[in-house]
Amino acid sequence: MTAPLLELKNIAKSFPGVRALADVSFTLERGEICTLAGENGAGKSTLLAILGGSLLPDQGSVIIDGVRREHFSPRQALADGVRIAHQEPAIVPQLTVEQNLLLGRTPAQRKAARQDIDQALADVARMGFPLDAKAPVGGLSPSATP
Repeated sequence: MTAPLLELKNIAKSFPGVRALADVSFTLERGEICTLAGENGAGKSTLLAILGGSLLPDQGSVIIDGVRREHFSPRQALADGVRIAHQEPAIVPQLTVEQNLLLGRTPAQRKAARQDIDQALADVARMGFPLDAKAPVGGLSPSATP
C-alpha cells in the first residue's frame, strides 16, 4: 500500500492572542480532489501557509509522499511538489501567462515545468477558458487571469 500523497497531523498554530489552528489533521490520497472551505477566521489561510512553507507550525507534522517535512520554506514546499492556488493570486501584469506560472522557480525547475504548464493550459482550455501562454497577463480580462 502506498503512502498518502499528503498528511497533516495534529497541526497547531497560534499568534499573539489568537489560536488559529488546534490539532488539525488531514489526509489527501493520490487522485483525490478536495476543497478547503470555511468561515472567515477558520484557519484556512494559516493551514495553507504552513503547507506552502511560509509559516512554521507550533506543533504537528506535514508528510508528503511518506516523507516528513523537516524544513519549512516556500522553496522547500515547491521542491516537495506543493502548489497553492491562492484566491487572490499575486501576478505580474507585464509578464506573460507562462512567465507568471514560472515565477520563483530555478532554471532547472522552469525547464521541468514546461510540460506541466502545457498540460494545465490544455486542461483550462477544455473547461472553456483558452489561454495563450505567451499573452501578457495585463491584457487579459479578470475571468481569464491565471
